Amino acid sequence: MSGKETETVFEDWAIVSVFSLPEIQKKYNLSITPFKKTDGRIAFRVQGDVESAINEIYSNRKVGINDYIKCLRNTRNAIYTLRNLGRG
Repeated sequence: MSGKETETVFEDWAIVSVFSLPEIQKKYNLSITPFKKTDGRIAFRVQGDVESAINEIYSNRKVGINDYIKCLRNTRNAIYTLRNLGRG
């Protein structure tokens, strides 16, 4: 691993969806945890080699569109679920 293990908070669900791709998660030892911030917004704690994972995005790495859409749906579902917790 080339980068340092860190924890970073992201609100951008598109980036989190890329991090959720199994090959990216495994390669950079990423752990992703959604949470509700005090202002009610949903964010994601990402632990692992975040810097190298971000570099994968900037390098325009090719990924399977179906794989990305699946991860995107899962990320959006996590946002929806957390937003609606405690509402009824």
